[in-house]
Amino acid sequence: RRVREQFAARSRLPCDDDVPLVDPKDLHRICMVCEGLCVEAVDGNEFSVTFLGEPTNFVDVCSDLDPYMPDLWDALASHLDRLQ
Repeated sequence: RRVREQFAARSRLPCDDDVPLVDPKDLHRICMVCEGLCVEAVDGNEFSVTFLGEPTNFVDVCSDLDPYMPDLWDALASHLDRLQ
């Protein structure tokens, strides 16, 4: 997900028309033939790709479960308040 934004960040380009669009079907096809990747259907046309043999410790932004302690969120809120 967000391949275009990742490419822009690594290329130090703004994410606008200068950054090429990624065709999701081409990306899916490429990932499917890579032996070191695990491709799983997620939702509708969405798919998830992870590295085989590596831990998958992603945070699901759609989940109501929060694996982090409240202290972490309090510390983050304090830090962000100091930035303003």
